[in-house]
Amino acid sequence: MKVLFDPKIFELQIFGGISLYITKILEIFLQDKEVDFELPVVYSDNYYLKELDIKKLTKIPQGDFPFKRQLTKFLYSQNNVKTINTLKKQNFDIFHPTYFDDYFFKHIKNKPYVLTVHDMTNEAVPEFFVFDKFANETIKIKKKLIENASRIIAISENTRQDILKFCNVNEEKIDLIYHGNPFDKPQEFIWLEELPEKYLLFIGQRAKYKNFYSFINSIAELLKQDKDLYLVVTGGNDFNKSEIEFIKALGIKDKVIKLPVQSHEQLLAYYKQATCFVFPSIYEGFGFPLLEAFQSECPLVCSNTSSFPEVAGEGAVYFDPYDEISMKNAVSKIIYDKELQNSLIQKGKKQVEKFSWETTVKKTKETYKKVLQ
Repeated sequence: MKVLFDPKIFELQIFGGISLYITKILEIFLQDKEVDFELPVVYSDNYYLKELDIKKLTKIPQGDFPFKRQLTKFLYSQNNVKTINTLKKQNFDIFHPTYFDDYFFKHIKNKPYVLTVHDMTNEAVPEFFVFDKFANETIKIKKKLIENASRIIAISENTRQDILKFCNVNEEKIDLIYHGNPFDKPQEFIWLEELPEKYLLFIGQRAKYKNFYSFINSIAELLKQDKDLYLVVTGGNDFNKSEIEFIKALGIKDKVIKLPVQSHEQLLAYYKQATCFVFPSIYEGFGFPLLEAFQSECPLVCSNTSSFPEVAGEGAVYFDPYDEISMKNAVSKIIYDKELQNSLIQKGKKQVEKFSWETTVKKTKETYKKVLQ
């Protein structure tokens, strides 16, 4: 069988869960004689795609230079041109779009497509997207794509249930297929001297449903009471003016450290050296950071909502992300209990064994076969 993937996600993400997922599928398909695939990409700055090296991508110089933005925009437009031309040729069995964009409807004709739904965040917590025109437009496009797909892949049972809740879909069309583990094994561990000896770790984006403000407000007193305890925030954009002012107002400016993520080895060190990783997000379709913490042997404290209990199992201390006292108590419970920390590390190592990319790709291939049958 021949599967056509589009390069949309590789234009949107340099790092990220969806682009990692697609890359892992392609990596394993490279060794599979039953599956041929095509990815009509001209240019991408995506880390995983560069590492995969399935083809020579157009390269541009690093750093800023005159007209870089215009050049990048042009190269991305060529991705679109190449993808549309490939769709028109119809030389494939199944199309697998990588993001929620309905441009291909004009060109796919009668060929089937399989859609992976990574989350239903906009639909499940609409209060965070009231004035977000892009999010509300995405809801309409996503519903259209889901309801017209030949088959749908849901990456968690929670996501599967949300698809059924918000879309008119026969549940027989949905296949539950979990992701694999984000870190390849073995990972080289480097010790970062600049990190505090004792710190809570927050990773990733902080806006809206990521719940950063409530989280940092809940732990402010813990940070002030314990002179050795810090909060390390990494990933995402730099702190904005509102966040800086909020942290100052809480009196914890000197207890919050913002650091970049520049490599997998560095990310692993952030996890491994942390007292615990806290994931206060209100909604996630799967939650790669949960498995990253498990793989890094980092004690986990996280929300009890959406897909968290499903993915983390017994490997976490849970809290109600809408309740700051619940957050504070859960964090306090783990940072001063070494026995609990060690217990969670062992449970996390056991839980992470349930997820593998080989299983993900095997089941994805079965989904393709269902379509062709």
